[in-house]
Amino acid sequence: MKRTFIIFFVLIGGFLLYSNLSSLSFLPVGLSKRTADVNSKVETIHIDISSVKTTIIPEDREDIKADLKGKGKVEISKRGDTITVKYKRKPFDWFSSFESSELLIYIPENYDRNMNLTIGSGDLLFSGTSPSKPVHLNELRLNVGSGDVQLASLALDTFEGNIASGDVMITSLSTNRGTFDVSSGEVSVKEYKGELNADVSSGDFFVHMNELVNSIDVDLSSGEATLDLPNNADFKLRGKVSSGDITNDFPLHHSTQEKRLIEGTHGSGTHLIKIDVSSGDFQLQ
Repeated sequence: MKRTFIIFFVLIGGFLLYSNLSSLSFLPVGLSKRTADVNSKVETIHIDISSVKTTIIPEDREDIKADLKGKGKVEISKRGDTITVKYKRKPFDWFSSFESSELLIYIPENYDRNMNLTIGSGDLLFSGTSPSKPVHLNELRLNVGSGDVQLASLALDTFEGNIASGDVMITSLSTNRGTFDVSSGEVSVKEYKGELNADVSSGDFFVHMNELVNSIDVDLSSGEATLDLPNNADFKLRGKVSSGDITNDFPLHHSTQEKRLIEGTHGSGTHLIKIDVSSGDFQLQ
């Protein structure tokens, strides 16, 4: 029996050593690439992280660089027109999960093509310098499995957000077309500008606009959704309810308000707002 235990612990020790060779700085096999040039052929930067606090920092540079403080492994790879930054924890790190790691990713401030952000868990911060000096991108795709995400000062052609869980806070987002698919969690968007399409299955969804410049389409299956518009917003409202409520704080003319239907116009009705509530509560304020 004693010999069996010795063999067991030797095997466990061997497994831990083998799976973490890359964390031992004195072994050359542990080296991984943490920089990559961002030339005109690069169309997409993909950042894939889990269980780490991450900050994306735009600055005056021509490459992408990753600095890791703490446990885990980060690697930058380039394939075709895509650069991928990937972070993962190692099996032995489960025994020291209380130790937090921090990842800093530096990108060229003039990069203006596509970016994919995949967050399994942990924290992510990505921001332009200010609303007057935002990050400009053609497309930003945000996929959140869990964790806390903060985005700010972004000017995009297209935004696509898929939030399964966690907390997402966005401030000063301007886009020609924005799409949100919220399964759970809390999503708060302030100073949003552009077309908005949202499918909310559950959780809380809040959007504030300083200016209404395009159409809005929201499907609410469950949970709560709030749309905060300026007093001078110019729109035509079409709201339909299967179960739940639509609350409207705007005075409407040419209006129809029934138990399951609300329609009307505020201003000249330039922009269409469509609300479809299967269940849950929607508020227009």
